[in-house]
Amino acid sequence: GIDDFDDGELSMMEKLLDYTINEGLEMDKTTLQGVLRAYQRSGLWQSALSFLRKCKKAGNDYLSPAAPTLSKRRRGDMARSILTDIAVGLVERGDMSSAIGLLKASGSGVEGYNSVIRACIPESKKQRAIRAYYQLNQDGFERILNYQNIWKRGELRSSPSDVILESGGGGGEDTSLRELESEIAEQAASLQWLAVFELMLKARDTSKQPSAATKNRALYAYAKTGKWELALVLATNMQERGEADHETYGCSLAACDVGGQWERALDIFNNVQQMSLRPTALIYCGAIRSYDMLGKRQKALELYSQMGALSLRK
Repeated sequence: GIDDFDDGELSMMEKLLDYTINEGLEMDKTTLQGVLRAYQRSGLWQSALSFLRKCKKAGNDYLSPAAPTLSKRRRGDMARSILTDIAVGLVERGDMSSAIGLLKASGSGVEGYNSVIRACIPESKKQRAIRAYYQLNQDGFERILNYQNIWKRGELRSSPSDVILESGGGGGEDTSLRELESEIAEQAASLQWLAVFELMLKARDTSKQPSAATKNRALYAYAKTGKWELALVLATNMQERGEADHETYGCSLAACDVGGQWERALDIFNNVQQMSLRPTALIYCGAIRSYDMLGKRQKALELYSQMGALSLRK
């Protein structure tokens, strides 16, 4: 029984394995299990991976999730399970780097990473759990951190679709205000923040205020260009007039984040939570990046997890 090999017999086992692989022979589930368990007991996770790679090169991919038969799929499930056990053992010995390396190299799925995360309990190992969670969600998390490069007005909102400016009817001053709002919207879309600012000043000279939708368009331009001072002044004015909504808070938070005012951004996030408003994806993105920029990745990952629970991650 290969499963009974001790460390001194590994060399002989590997010679037999090389012969088996070179001859193109396929192993049954019991033999494969014995080989991997022998490597597990010896802590030779790299040797286990090397063995599986040799098998794959010879035409026997024991880890393939698309195995053609049920028996081969079960054999693959068994192999992945043993590799997960090896990774958990590495974590328990404090070797998180090797555990992550094994999971990545073997193409482990969510189950493997979750096993490693569970192995990081108790609290003293929480940082290891956070690292494993980051590895599992790395692509999505990095996308969140770069949200300001891909965010366009409306894309990260959970509120209804964009407000369309009213048209028709009205006298000269109403027409003038509508034209001004239309120009603000156009300049904001192309992120011409200075032009937006000058138009907003001009709008203050009319007897009627621009609509909340128009103000949010201005906030978008300020946010994307990091003009946090202008954003906070406008957002405060909207709050005082009872016009602030999710987009108002999201844009003002994003403006602080992009402008490097991460503590201010988190103040806005905390205020949103205290007001019992349900944060949008944009609000979460800005808060997550702010925590990360302040070196508080654990808090950032906790918010990222909350986004998933609220179905805000796309």
